[in-house]
Amino acid sequence: MIFNVNWMKIKFLKAFKGDSILLSFIDSENIERNILIDGGTGSTYFENKSRKKGELYTIIELIKSENKRIDLLVLTHIDDDHIGGILRWIAKDQDAFKLIDKVWFNSGKSIAEYLESLVNEELELTLDIFKDTLTSIKQAKTFEDYLIENNIWDRKIILKGLDCEKNGLKIQILSPTVKKLEKLLNEFRKPKHN
Repeated sequence: MIFNVNWMKIKFLKAFKGDSILLSFIDSENIERNILIDGGTGSTYFENKSRKKGELYTIIELIKSENKRIDLLVLTHIDDDHIGGILRWIAKDQDAFKLIDKVWFNSGKSIAEYLESLVNEELELTLDIFKDTLTSIKQAKTFEDYLIENNIWDRKIILKGLDCEKNGLKIQILSPTVKKLEKLLNEFRKPKHN
């Protein structure tokens, strides 16, 4: 990345064998911006058993309380140790989408469209979102549908060699290659739980 900003802070969140990184910076117009890269495991947001709030939860609440935004959410891939915290946040906070400007995410369907190939249904991420907090009926929805419905998905394939600018940052994408996307689409299988 090439920076054209006044200052930048990089915070590595405690992500429990996963990854979650927050880049905060002041852009050339003196506006504080936030780019969140991945969300770690579900426990990075909230531990269901102990009911303990994780570092991702704390960061999100701080951003809200300061009337700031997540200007860009980058989800590098769908392994639970990268996306689990984001999925748990969305499942527990019906207004999560209001905090996010844009999401970069290579979904299974978008990869299949790009490669003009069949969709691998195992790449589809489902969300259990309460439509109404007063009921116990869950609405099953895909993550991709959630992004589209809330108009936060910057629906383009993110590939090695892509150069773009976001709020004064020049970003160069290092991965994935087309070959890695093909492998993901053709070989990915969800872990079997007994």
